[in-house]
Amino acid sequence: MSQTRIVFEIARWEFMRWFKVKGQLVTLAVAIVSGLVFAAGEHILEQKDKVRVNIVVLNQERLPLMTPTDSRFTLSPASGETEADLRVAVGRHEIDGLLILRSADEAELVVAKKPRWKAELDQMLTSERQRIKMATMNISTEQLIDVMIPFKTTVIYDQAGQKPSTIAERIAAAILLVFMLIGIFYSLGGQLVSITGEKQLRVTEQILSAVSPQQWVDGKILGVSLFAAVQTFVFALSTLSFILVMQVFGQKVAIPIEFSNPWVILVLILSSVGGFFFWNTFLAAIASTINDPNSSSRTSLLFLPLLPSVIGAIIAFKQPASMLSFIMTLLPITSPVVLPVRLVLSEVAWWEAALALALLVVSTWLMRIAAGKIFRVGMLMYGKEPGLKEMLRWLKKA
Repeated sequence: MSQTRIVFEIARWEFMRWFKVKGQLVTLAVAIVSGLVFAAGEHILEQKDKVRVNIVVLNQERLPLMTPTDSRFTLSPASGETEADLRVAVGRHEIDGLLILRSADEAELVVAKKPRWKAELDQMLTSERQRIKMATMNISTEQLIDVMIPFKTTVIYDQAGQKPSTIAERIAAAILLVFMLIGIFYSLGGQLVSITGEKQLRVTEQILSAVSPQQWVDGKILGVSLFAAVQTFVFALSTLSFILVMQVFGQKVAIPIEFSNPWVILVLILSSVGGFFFWNTFLAAIASTINDPNSSSRTSLLFLPLLPSVIGAIIAFKQPASMLSFIMTLLPITSPVVLPVRLVLSEVAWWEAALALALLVVSTWLMRIAAGKIFRVGMLMYGKEPGLKEMLRWLKKA
């Protein structure tokens, strides 16, 4: 069997070890069902907002009210009932509320449960009060509207400038960040369980008698990286399914126009897959030096990729066009997260993306070689875990 075939066989075994078709289908089904539930919930709330609200007004002479024809409120004056009787009617749910006008500027609302429609009622009462005040002061509606018109300033961005990102774009960038972090967590768990488990079972000598350390670690990096990429793709597909279900039922969920650009999609895929390969080379090297993940202090090093990723994402969110964001786009440790965020929130030149991907590929290749050297010694070393100086010495001697 050729060396390449051996690597792919190890990768296939590692991938199938974690990838379960049933689990992916369940994830997609949960997303679709969640979309249906959210759409149904929004529909129910909208229908509730259209339900008629019957309110009895006490002391209506203090503020003569005219209910707009398009309003869902029915304001009925109290016809001989006392305030105590009307309060009892509210408690029995015979009426939705009792509005007690204390003056033309103040009222009390008696209800049996929290009124979801209070803001709408306040707006209607404010409009009615303004109408009555204008009639008293001899001011027409047109005159009041003219006085209340705010000063208008239109912002025009220069063609060479950077337009601000929309809310939909910022949400999409945040979702991309979450997807990448999910991929890192899956990579972390896969490498930690796979490598330390085989090391604790003392099967490394038998495996190394059949394959080389570099082939073994290459297969693990390839298999776990592909699993992380596929798992992330399933989450992305689930999110898209959720959005499409919401849109089918009339809910407005904006999708940034950048996601319709094939170039952006291609760069997102390449940077994500490249990032998983880069991070997995680091994770495989560290995991091979851990004897027991339950007691080893070195396990915390496996979370190291998260720190620069989160910091880089925060900076890219705030200043996607800054020089610091540009530098982090080129650094392999941050580019898999910063590049997708900048693609959505700002303009990224084609050469920036190409250079970032090229540096990521080169760095991954160098990290792969280093991981193979550390893996070769670390998998056969038991007892005391090696320190940083020892691992550097392994790299020099190998």
